[in-house]
Amino acid sequence: METGEQPGAPPPTRPRSLWFRFFVYGGTAATTFLGFLHGLSWLAAESYWLADLVANLRVQWLIAGIAVLLLACILRHRRLIAAALVVTILPLAVVIGSVNSETTRRPNATKTVNPEGSATEDSRSAVRLAFVNVRTSNRSSDQVIAWIRSIDVDWVAVLEVDSWWYQQLRDGLADFPHTLAEPSDRGNFGMAVYSKVPLGGAQMRDFGCGVPSFDWPDSAWGFRLIATHPVPPMGARGFRQRNTQLRNIADQVASGGRPGVVMGDLNLTPWSPLLADLQSRSALQRCTSGWGGTPTWYRFPRLPLGGGLPLGLPLDHVLIDPTISLLDHQIGPHVGSDHRGVVVELLSRSPASSRPSPEAGRPAGT
Repeated sequence: METGEQPGAPPPTRPRSLWFRFFVYGGTAATTFLGFLHGLSWLAAESYWLADLVANLRVQWLIAGIAVLLLACILRHRRLIAAALVVTILPLAVVIGSVNSETTRRPNATKTVNPEGSATEDSRSAVRLAFVNVRTSNRSSDQVIAWIRSIDVDWVAVLEVDSWWYQQLRDGLADFPHTLAEPSDRGNFGMAVYSKVPLGGAQMRDFGCGVPSFDWPDSAWGFRLIATHPVPPMGARGFRQRNTQLRNIADQVASGGRPGVVMGDLNLTPWSPLLADLQSRSALQRCTSGWGGTPTWYRFPRLPLGGGLPLGLPLDHVLIDPTISLLDHQIGPHVGSDHRGVVVELLSRSPASSRPSPEAGRPAGT
């Protein structure tokens, strides 16, 4: 036995390698900084576009935080575990909080029929609406048309419609006799609406940012119906334009005197405080089914399941007045676009005070 060794003493531990210490301490510092950045984004998201961009990625932050937390637990490093918890808990709280403010699906709500076979008042008032962003460069019009025909809706809005898409849809959706459209070959903001009921009083209008939105103040179902597609908030200008458009729509709905329904590719997620601001100003609630965070846009839409949750965002929304019941909410399949369509079935509790005239407002091509 060598001098200095004690009988039964544990063998000396080897010092951690330099790379291991660099990874752990660097990871701890980076995770803590990201947690601070994430919290700061929530406070600044209403004023700065980069903060809003970070705020829209809550679920991605949550997934990254869980991955770091698992790694820290494997390494049994307390500081890294604590830092990972900070990154994980904050986005988890925001996600849970946003889900609590939504209108969830009523699973037992169905149309009813009297014993004599005539529909009840609820059945007569129920309406199925849909919208889909087809992506201008997408040329899978057969998939889009087949999906629209299969969902049996009364009204559908198609976003990012250019002259080619307008021609394809006009030929393929002949069972929708009423059309209001403003296709555009400049940019990705053309729109076309197809309806099985007359669109009297409806119009394509600009809510202040130079892109068309569908506005039907006195719809056939007793509520104001708006379909919109604001510009993406990539850069300070786009950020301001999107926010201005959504605020103008919210103010119009709040002062319109009728229950409102707003739908479209809003270019923000439920985790953004700007969607909460839109809901607060308009007094509308977001429709959802399930947990409320299912993506409708995917970065790589051709991958199986769109690449999964980490590569997708819920950007397409339907907001409804609390007096309107949600009977059904569905997210459509992949139809060649990077977006998935959304279908809702709604039941307005107050009948329309007036019916629209048979003529559509500003029809294009009908």
